Amino acid sequence: MVLRGARAGLGSVMGGIGMRVRAIGLAGLVWCVAGCGDEGSLTRVGSTDGGSRDASSLDGSAIDGALPSRDGGARVDGTAPALDATPPDRDGAAPPADARPVDEGSDAGPDEDAAIPPVCSDPEPSRRRLFGMNVDLANPGGSPSADELAAAGVRWVRVEWKADPGYPLYDDAMAALRSAGIRVLLLVDYASVPGKPASDASDGEWESYLATFVAGAGELGRHYGDSVDAWQLWNEPDLFDPGGPYDPGVPERHLGALLRDAAAAIRASSVRPVVTAGLASGDPGYLQRAIDATGELTVDAIAVHPYGQRAPDGWPDPSWGFGEMSDLFDRYLAFGLPLWVSEIGTIDEPIAAEYLTNVYALAGGEHAGRVQVVFWFCWSDAMVPPFGIHAADGASKASYDSYRSAAPPWDPACDHIE
Repeated sequence: MVLRGARAGLGSVMGGIGMRVRAIGLAGLVWCVAGCGDEGSLTRVGSTDGGSRDASSLDGSAIDGALPSRDGGARVDGTAPALDATPPDRDGAAPPADARPVDEGSDAGPDEDAAIPPVCSDPEPSRRRLFGMNVDLANPGGSPSADELAAAGVRWVRVEWKADPGYPLYDDAMAALRSAGIRVLLLVDYASVPGKPASDASDGEWESYLATFVAGAGELGRHYGDSVDAWQLWNEPDLFDPGGPYDPGVPERHLGALLRDAAAAIRASSVRPVVTAGLASGDPGYLQRAIDATGELTVDAIAVHPYGQRAPDGWPDPSWGFGEMSDLFDRYLAFGLPLWVSEIGTIDEPIAAEYLTNVYALAGGEHAGRVQVVFWFCWSDAMVPPFGIHAADGASKASYDSYRSAAPPWDPACDHIE
């Protein structure tokens, strides 16, 4: 097991048992295992058509500059894809908003007596989709049912697709979640396409692996298409420990190519949003250098892992952790794209419940609409202790109660997937 901090480069060895710690200040220490699935002004990022992007909502608000479409072209209306975007029909045209399914084996048209789904009365439905959770479908202790997730108020799950166990597990498990209204962010990383070289490997080794990775991402795109709700490319590429037990690092020049080419491979088969790897170092310069290597950033959102950041400013006290979460959000928002928090949690159990409340209040308050989803890490201590909102034996913890209180109650009229 690896002890992983959110700030790279502050490593030490614990007890001769192969554990590594990055010291990040009082109680800011973060644990993780490889493949746990499970973070100066910056120039504006050019879009694929040479325009620039403003911070925007993936719920459909306009941005300045077209985003790439599934066929590699540009979205004519210059909007980001909706979080629950309806895929086009067979001839490429999106069905009318009021269309109902027709039985293709019958000459009959839509059943006029069929019940029309109730209309969502929530004036801010996008706020409901702020609430995500890291799960592990390959781990019985980290694989809750849709009913358990809905009872907690979870709207999104982040799922790392692992080559072992592969399609036999993930196909059915993800379909069951989505049929119940739980959206899926599918993480494609080193566990999905094994064989990642060390972070300090030669350019030749990286180029060979990246060709394999892009092919693997394209295969997953063809297999799932729009039957997932968003895609994430890689995990924590800005943490480096060559030769260590957890070395997810990708040199900046190769991350730029990975994001560009894997996003294109997936978009050949899916219109769903594509987000960057979860950036964990807190250094936006890393992402800027990756952009500089290719001259573009062809994704729909930037993901961060803001471990060890105080929320709100100065809480729980100025000596805790090593930064303010609001400042970190603003530094990454300077790229002109929305943020997704694909991991956040704390090892500091006495404050975990209140910290959870504070993080969601920050994301849904002053950063509402710009921070669009926050995936808490994690569902259970059976995944990575002590981060879970449940103990390893399934008992709920105080942080579970905080999550359930922060999330709006489940409402089928608002929380179904269209």
